[in-house]
Amino acid sequence: MSGIEGRYKISVAAPFGKQQGYVEFKTEGERLQAKLHLMGTESKFEGKASGNEFEFQEKVKSGIVHMNVKVKGHIEGDELFAKASTTYGTFPITGVREVKE
Repeated sequence: MSGIEGRYKISVAAPFGKQQGYVEFKTEGERLQAKLHLMGTESKFEGKASGNEFEFQEKVKSGIVHMNVKVKGHIEGDELFAKASTTYGTFPITGVREVKE
């Protein structure tokens, strides 16, 4: 298990307003599996992780919106910092790891 694994509550500063959701990371070596829950949809991504850095990309379909998404970021402690590059621009993503009690 890498230091980035877990579920993070995230906020995306999109041009159509701040969007809340979460992302889950699982790793196997440098292989990353990400599950993004945002705007009422779930999208699965494959990518790579190295140390506290990660990146993934995929074509996302949500209703009538179809766009390419590339996310690159890093983890500092329990905080997530990333940027999503899309067909519609680049958006900052911040998040906090949900700690299991």
